[in-house]
Amino acid sequence: MRIFSCLALLMSMPLMASCSSKNDGPPRRSVVGEVTYDSLPLEYGHIRFIPQPEGPLTIAVVTDGKYEVPASHGVPLGNQRVEILALPKPTPSTGDEVSLPTGSAEFKDLPEKFNRQSELTADIPSGQGQLRLDFHLTK
Repeated sequence: MRIFSCLALLMSMPLMASCSSKNDGPPRRSVVGEVTYDSLPLEYGHIRFIPQPEGPLTIAVVTDGKYEVPASHGVPLGNQRVEILALPKPTPSTGDEVSLPTGSAEFKDLPEKFNRQSELTADIPSGQGQLRLDFHLTK
């Protein structure tokens, strides 16, 4: 009887190995786009894709109005709540450190309806290649 148990275990090992691959998790897609506020590119910030009703959060950096989520970290398929945050642009300092400006007159935060209380949504369909999603925000 012990031999049969060992054989059954050995035969099921390839099946178990195939179940735990790097592709675990929901299907994802690469997304690119631009973010503008009152027709001007968002200088620096973050865009967050939050699956509805739940799922893994995806965050990308927005620089000079452009963002990209590569396929390796793609946005999960389906309905997403989108949050866009404007942040002060990091400025290089001495060495490898990055410092954020304080009290910059150029920095303008976005209204909460685009971030903390976002009304923005997106649907990520299945498909090949990059999906383009632009967000042209206005006051």
